[in-house]
Amino acid sequence: MRVPQFYEVRVYILLLVVSKARMDTGAATGAQDALKRRYMKRMWILLFAFALTASAQQSALTPVQPGIVRVVPAFLIGDYAGSMGPLQIHLQFSTVNNGDIVGTVNGIKVDRIAVVGNMLSFRVPAIGATWTGTVDNCSLTGTWRQGSQTQPLNFRKE
Repeated sequence: MRVPQFYEVRVYILLLVVSKARMDTGAATGAQDALKRRYMKRMWILLFAFALTASAQQSALTPVQPGIVRVVPAFLIGDYAGSMGPLQIHLQFSTVNNGDIVGTVNGIKVDRIAVVGNMLSFRVPAIGATWTGTVDNCSLTGTWRQGSQTQPLNFRKE
């Protein structure tokens, strides 16, 4: 089964918004009708521009399946340490028997691990968090998002 990529989901959501806006035309005055047409035109232009950027990002972070990524750089495997204020965060990537990569953050399972070039992202569904950033030989530099909070979170290889 093919997992939809993040940009595809965003395109589907935009299509739903545009379709809903089209259906809500109802009875309107001439001025309201003109305003709705302008709004719809702008929405279609935005959708088209977004589709172009999404197709350009087709090589972006793409998990093979939730929690597992194939063909991972060997230097990524290992233990990493980071901190957010007083909270110490331990990140671990390892391989399973068939060479796939799995990970944990402070013992909590990580899924949707995606590696493309030097870009890395993963999700911690149990706490509703994601991390996105870049990989260096001995460090991971990126952003932690949890709920509406976003803050930098960098890891150093132990």
